[in-house]
Amino acid sequence: MTRQRHPFRPGPAGGKISRTGWANAALVLFTVLVLVRAPTLRAGTLEPIPDAPPAPALRLADPSGTVHDLSALAGSVVVVTFWATWCSPCLTEMPGMQRLLDSFSDQPFRILAINDSEPRRRVERMVERLGVDFTVLLDANGSAMSAWGIKVLPTSFVVDQAGRVRYRVVGPYDWDGETGRQVVEDLLREKGSAARDSRSE
Repeated sequence: MTRQRHPFRPGPAGGKISRTGWANAALVLFTVLVLVRAPTLRAGTLEPIPDAPPAPALRLADPSGTVHDLSALAGSVVVVTFWATWCSPCLTEMPGMQRLLDSFSDQPFRILAINDSEPRRRVERMVERLGVDFTVLLDANGSAMSAWGIKVLPTSFVVDQAGRVRYRVVGPYDWDGETGRQVVEDLLREKGSAARDSRSE
């Protein structure tokens, strides 16, 4: 079994720290700074979208190469969030997203976290450090960012069972707070027949 070198431990070549070691050390320090700064961040607002337009197409691969298509999640309530590892508000809200997902683990509720054009390994390391297990997708060329009109990170959307965008948040949000939970519960309670009728319009 290969022994993994500690990120702060000197490497064998002249006592130097490897490039990977420096990268890991920097990521650890960055994550700590994010968590320290978290209480000062201003939360976004969960805004309803009255006309509830159909969600833009979204078909991307996760870090393992498996392709996920939003249209295949018809019948589920889906939070689609756009983020990056350098975006401290993005990282601050993710544990709350995980708690929200866990609280609806027996319901048709999903979270898709779309990363903004970063290398796969960097994304994987951050996801591992955050300890989240919702679906992370790689927007390698920014096509999804463009299609969804993203100008600020994080920006998130709540898509209903019929595939329509019902809410939007620009900025970090307390996803497992009372309002976030209530919105998900309300959308999950909507009749499946109504969702099917909306998709047929």
